[in-house]
Amino acid sequence: NLMAPFLQRLSPILILAAAPSSAFVVASHSPAKANLPSTIHSLPGFSRGFSMQVYNSEKRRISAITFDLDDTLYECMPVIMRATKKQFEYVDEHYPNIKTDLESFRAEMKKQRELHPDEASDLGKLRRLTIAQVAREAGYDADGVAEAVMDVFCRERNKVTLFSDVAG
Repeated sequence: NLMAPFLQRLSPILILAAAPSSAFVVASHSPAKANLPSTIHSLPGFSRGFSMQVYNSEKRRISAITFDLDDTLYECMPVIMRATKKQFEYVDEHYPNIKTDLESFRAEMKKQRELHPDEASDLGKLRRLTIAQVAREAGYDADGVAEAVMDVFCRERNKVTLFSDVAG
């Protein structure tokens, strides 16, 4: 099973999928935590002490599986740092009136988190709000700049190299 090596890096218990609301997958290093009622299917091929079950009380098709990407499938921080670097390079080239560096960007992002506490856990939204604010302060179209810069960031953010045991 190609999934087993990287699933073993997961936290003690993690819901991997939830679509529709009655369907979900649980992966766990602790068989007791994964041994929940209504087990429909257990995927084979996992090492001893590791289990994964698919639950689906209404027998609906699971339409998505998501993973917490903090170093589960690939090393996250180098990707974020590279994407952030590309973001700043793009801003310097296309919007020269925006004068910001990583430290001032983080400070503005902190302000945006305080101004929008309901968005505090959505780093993409906070990044967009921050870009819009620094663009507005520099006299640019805030929404246009934020969209263009986020496109650059997201394109770089999605260029990843999976861990060797994930790629199979």
